[in-house]
Amino acid sequence: MHTIGSRVLGFTQELFNDSRTVDPEMQAIMLRELAGKYPYVVEIAGAASHEGESVVGPGCDDQFEFEFALDLLLDGFERLRHAESLETTKIAESTG
Repeated sequence: MHTIGSRVLGFTQELFNDSRTVDPEMQAIMLRELAGKYPYVVEIAGAASHEGESVVGPGCDDQFEFEFALDLLLDGFERLRHAESLETTKIAESTG
């Protein structure tokens, strides 16, 4: 589930390293505003964050995880498309 995690919901965490320092007070204000407008996005983002004890090895391989999750999703979509195509063919043959 970690591999798909937030990607299914439309975002990838830690996509880039933004090393700029943000004032903690400003960060708290921004988080409160975001939580007020999008409470469930904040809840999901908090739940999906990497915790030190949950990281395997020196860190996550985000590129590998992204590609793996994308392959899973695309394979699933292809199976659904194929199943729908078979169903349409069966219906056409039975009414034809």
